Formats: sequence, structure tokens, C-alpha cells
Amino acid sequence: MSFKIEQGVEKSYSQYSPGQIAAIGARYETAKKFALDILGVRNINRWLDIGPNKSSGPEILSKLNTQLTFIDIKSDFLKNGLGENSNATGSLMDGCFLGFPEKTFDVVTALEVVEHIEPEKQSQMFKEAARVLKKNGLFIVSTPNKIASGKR
Repeated sequence: MSFKIEQGVEKSYSQYSPGQIAAIGARYETAKKFALDILGVRNINRWLDIGPNKSSGPEILSKLNTQLTFIDIKSDFLKNGLGENSNATGSLMDGCFLGFPEKTFDVVTALEVVEHIEPEKQSQMFKEAARVLKKNGLFIVSTPNKIASGKR
């Protein structure tokens, strides 16, 4: 399967400042806390993260005692997401076409990802996330402020 990579996405990732990386890490901390508060630690057995890219999120999520699955459209972004996580698996995959059975995950996150997807395909990612979530699962999304991030 071939993936359409947003024009210049690699360049923008390479220019992340330590502050931007910390801000994305804070989003992962918030998502983790939110999921734990809503579902409780015993009810989070499988967590899917769409697009880990160059953030500290995978390290933050690795502190959970759960099976982590990371997907990305670019192998080096995926490799970064997997890092040294012994409880993590990863696949090269498009978040709009998830190759997992229905009702597989308790939590799906897409933090700072949706704005990189073509507008006409964004609803497909939401449908796919809903499909792979277990009953009462959580889909947690964050995206930058449209005004602050330009036309995306």
C-alpha cells in the first residue's frame, strides 16, 4: 500500500523545537490520565496510537501495563514510536485504513495527526477508529489551533 505523505511533513518534524516536543508529550500525559480516569487501569488492555512521529508519547505510554500498538505511514516515524518499548508492536499503516479486526482496542489516540490528513479523508480515520474500538472505548484526538497553525 502506498501512502500520500503531506508535503513538507518530514521537514516540519525535523524542525520541532524542544518546547514543541514537550507540548506533544504533555498531550500524551493528558490522554493517559484521561483514559485512566474514565476507564481505570484494569480496563485498558490494548492501546492504539496513530502517528507517534518524533514525540515523547511512546515513552509516556510505555509506563502503562498494556499492549501498545503504534502505526505510522513512514517507517522512521514508526521506529521512533517503537523505541525500546518491550510491550509495543508497530505496523506501517494508514490511520484511515486500519488493518485490525473490529473491537480490538480499549483506547485509540491520534495526537497532532488529523491536521496532516487530507480533509476529505479525515472522516474515514474517525470511522476506522470507531470500528476498532471496543464497546465503551475511547478515541482521543488533539490538533493544533487552526489559526495558530496556518491553513491546515
